[in-house]
Amino acid sequence: MEKPIAASPKEALILIKFLEEKKKKFYLNYSFIYLGWFKNLYNKINSLKSDTIVKISWEFKAHFLTTNFMNWKSDFELGGGILRFYGIHLIAVLTALNYENCKIIKLKNNAETIVYKIISLNKPIITISINIDSHIDKFAIKIFDDNIKKKKY
Repeated sequence: MEKPIAASPKEALILIKFLEEKKKKFYLNYSFIYLGWFKNLYNKINSLKSDTIVKISWEFKAHFLTTNFMNWKSDFELGGGILRFYGIHLIAVLTALNYENCKIIKLKNNAETIVYKIISLNKPIITISINIDSHIDKFAIKIFDDNIKKKKY
């Protein structure tokens, strides 16, 4: 299935429940969790102290901005937007890293950029920054703590 599977988290839960009740197999392509950097981060994350900061930064120019072709992917109300269409991949990463019962602090949220701080008990702090109107393409993960001054993945 294409992600997101519905226009809102509530609608997604309804659809998932329906598919499960009907015993239908379905798959969503959250491909980040199959990449080498994720495996490195997964192996490292549990050895980090809870005051460690992991910064995930993703910058690119979204296709709909380069072509000026607006569709559901660019519209939050239709299930798109930065968080629901792009950031959903990083939500899958957080889930795979066992971030549960998180406190999420919105640091910035506008049409081009989101920045969130994610705090989970006994886990490193993660900040996620996504800029869909960047003049460069960049994806970086940096770890900051007293023992690891700065390390890229």
